[in-house]
Amino acid sequence: MDIIVYPLALLLVLGAAAAKREFIPHAAGVAAILVLFNAFTKSSKSPPTIISYMIINRLQESPKLRKVLKPDIYQNFELVEKTVISHNTASYSLLTAEM
Repeated sequence: MDIIVYPLALLLVLGAAAAKREFIPHAAGVAAILVLFNAFTKSSKSPPTIISYMIINRLQESPKLRKVLKPDIYQNFELVEKTVISHNTASYSLLTAEM
């Protein structure tokens, strides 16, 4: 990762210098943040925290949505409610007939 970050930081500063000299301090700041972020993430190879395990577990337990439309079968839906939001937008509530 070190091989990629330093040339990119230099390219960022040189590109800012070529575009406008006023951008050089901002580009140097962003480049310094990238280099420091790379240095800190490289040095702290900590194992995943309990929060990351909880997030991964929660994502795996999320309920799967059932598919309503069947591509090979024509289905009739009964209109239950139509809410007009604006002159060209409406919200429709449909009743599905289970097959």
